[in-house]
Order: sequence, then C-alpha cells, then structure tokens
Amino acid sequence: MAVGEDWAAARGVHVSRLILTGYLLGSFVTGSVTALYRPIGFVGLIVPHALRLRLGADHRCSFPARSWLGAAFLAFCDTLARTALAPTRCPWGW
Repeated sequence: MAVGEDWAAARGVHVSRLILTGYLLGSFVTGSVTALYRPIGFVGLIVPHALRLRLGADHRCSFPARSWLGAAFLAFCDTLARTALAPTRCPWGW
C-alpha cells in the first residue's frame, strides 16, 4: 500500500477492504484512547500526525520531534486549560 494502490492490487491485496479495515481500526483505537484517558489522550494523538505532514515519514527525525513537541504541546494545553478555568480544576485522566 505504501507503493500505491494499483501495485498492491496487482499483487492480490483487496485494497478497499484493507482501507476500510484501517479506518475502522484507527477509529476504534482513537475512540478507546480518548474514552480511557479523556481529552488528554486525544491531544497526544494530534502531534504525531501533524508532524508527519510537516516532516515526512522519516522516523530518525520525526521520533525525537514527536517526543519533545508532544510534551511541549501537552504542557501548553494544560496551562491554557488551567488559566481559562482559573478557579476550578479540570479532572484530566484518572
């Protein structure tokens, strides 16, 4: 599939079924993480996808960037939520 749908189909892969399975599995994993860890898990899923669009799929460069930027983005979102809802406290996670 990384080479192309036509190439995969020529080798016997049922492309539409594989794409549907990928979407369903990705939706299930995202929903599970969001349900289990509340919005904090969803924030953690945003950064790797955004960086892949920006940096490409080279893991040598994207893995350290995901780690550092994910932590920084999470700290930023936590600070923003604490500032916006100053007198109350948000129950993140468990």
